[in-house]
Amino acid sequence: MVTGINGTFCTFECAAIHNKRCYFVDFDDSMLYSFGLLDGDLRDELPILGRKGTRLFSSMVIVDGIAYLFPFNADKIYRIDLEDKTTEAIDFSLPKEYEKSAFAKFFASYRYKNKIYALGAAWPVILEYNTVSGRVKVFSDLGKDLLKYTVDTEEDSFFCKGCIEENKLYVPYCKGNVLVEISLEDQTYVLHEITGTKDGFSCAFVENGNIWMASRRGCRAYYSDCKFSDYKCYTIGECQDEGKGCRFIDIVKIDNKILAAGFLSSSSYEFVEEEDRFVEIKDKFFEGMMWTSVVGEGELLMSSMDSGKIILPGGKRRSLFRIKSHGRKEPGLMKENKLDTLEDYLKHLL
Repeated sequence: MVTGINGTFCTFECAAIHNKRCYFVDFDDSMLYSFGLLDGDLRDELPILGRKGTRLFSSMVIVDGIAYLFPFNADKIYRIDLEDKTTEAIDFSLPKEYEKSAFAKFFASYRYKNKIYALGAAWPVILEYNTVSGRVKVFSDLGKDLLKYTVDTEEDSFFCKGCIEENKLYVPYCKGNVLVEISLEDQTYVLHEITGTKDGFSCAFVENGNIWMASRRGCRAYYSDCKFSDYKCYTIGECQDEGKGCRFIDIVKIDNKILAAGFLSSSSYEFVEEEDRFVEIKDKFFEGMMWTSVVGEGELLMSSMDSGKIILPGGKRRSLFRIKSHGRKEPGLMKENKLDTLEDYLKHLL
């Protein structure tokens, strides 16, 4: 399935699924687009800002037909009514010790009831956005508590991909060996140390209390069976450069299998329970470097950074197509950044 203009493609990380459509902001643009999951129909929804820019928004949550976009290189949160196409820019404040610039970096966001929680990338904070009152506040500032667990002083990001199960938000620490467990009801948190590793972590997946995390550096996954301790370590693929991160952009569950989506790894891997190991997925659907995964309405969608592929990998409907419109002509290579290779570009982004 192909839409748009031949010779170019777009990719994205800021996206959400609503009414069988995927709404997204192109990585190099500030326009809101959407495409149909059933037919690939591509639409220009509306301009958000009056300028273009790289990685302006990092995540999106849609609640009752309202899209909430959280900034990476933009400086405000944006509220968009998908029906009447109106936008509202929402400012927020941070603790004084964190300098807020035009680069108000947050990485991922998750909904719990009528609230949305945005994970800080540039700062060790978590924002809470109340979709009913419109109020934005700092829900948790973990800076001082996290410092003791820092093992990678060269890493810039604090949080990447987390997850919500029941009333708990689970967030791995990119720079160190700890998993943060936050109670969304009473705003308390517990730091679970993962001993014996200096990898840092890029993502977490929790189901029935069982925890999977992918390492930030190296090629490893960690698993704990409802214990927050005694993590089992799995080597994933062949890792020629232990210092290179981030290897895996997300760890998710597809068709009852755990999958680690490759970022600086050119392949994705699935966990084979019978063999107690991760094996490479030799399937055209999973070739190339993944940039994001989007879950919604029972669907899982993945976007590839180096090829512009859009992947719907679930058993109910497997689809692979490209959105060939409005995007870059050279995969992952921004000339204004003066970076020579795709790998250099991806390193620069994180």
